[in-house]
Amino acid sequence: MVKEFIPALENQYRTNGAKLVFGHSSGGWTALWLQLMYQDTFSGAWASAPDQVDFRNWQGENIYTDTNLYYAPNGSLLADITMGGGYPIIAAKDMYQVEHVVYRGEQIHSFDAVFSSRDADGEIIRLVDAATGTINPEALPLFKRYDLSHQITTNWETYKDVVNNNIRISIGKQDNFHLHKAVHLLDDALKKRNSTITIDYYPGDHFTVYTPQYKEDGQRFLDKQYQAWQQENK
Repeated sequence: MVKEFIPALENQYRTNGAKLVFGHSSGGWTALWLQLMYQDTFSGAWASAPDQVDFRNWQGENIYTDTNLYYAPNGSLLADITMGGGYPIIAAKDMYQVEHVVYRGEQIHSFDAVFSSRDADGEIIRLVDAATGTINPEALPLFKRYDLSHQITTNWETYKDVVNNNIRISIGKQDNFHLHKAVHLLDDALKKRNSTITIDYYPGDHFTVYTPQYKEDGQRFLDKQYQAWQQENK
C-alpha cells in the first residue's frame, strides 16, 4: 500500500497528497495499523468494527491466560459467532476445523498468516491446534506484535499524538464476533492515559451497524481530518 501502490497511483494520476484510510472488519484493523505505522503518510483513519484490537479478547477469549479456544473450563463449546448480543450460532471448534480441511483456509487462517510466522520447516506457526483447540504458546509472542492495545499502551509516547488526533473507531454493541469486547478493553486502556480518541458504540451487530447515521458520523470525521490537512498544507 505505502511503498508500492500509493507511489504508482501518484505517478499516474494527479493528486493533492492527502491520504485518509477507512476499513470495516479486517479492513478496520488494517486502517488502524496503517495509520499507526505510517503516521506521516496518512492524516486520518476511520476503523469500523475492526478485528480484535486487544488480544485479551480474541473472539471471546483471552489468548494470554486461557489455554483452549474450543472449550470453556466446564467443558461446554465456546461460540466463535453469536447473534443478538450473545446467542451462540457457530462454535469456534467448527470454525477452526472446517478451515483445517479447506486448502488455504479462510478468516481464521488469515489471522495466522498476518500475525504469526513460519517455523524451521517453512510451516505457518498456528495459534490453535486444530484437533484439540489448545492455544500454542509458541505463537503468542508472534501474535503480541500485532496486539494494537498492547503496542499502543506499551509505546504510548510513540503513538499518543496519532491516537488522540487521527483515529476514530466505531462498532456495533452486539458484534457477532465479540469485537466490541476488544474495543472496550482498548477504550479502557486509553482512558487510563487520558486519551482523546473518538470511540463510539452503536446499536447493531457486525453486519447491521452500518446505518445512515453510522456512515454520516464516520464521514464527518474524515471530512474534518481532510480539512485539517488542507490547513496544514496551504
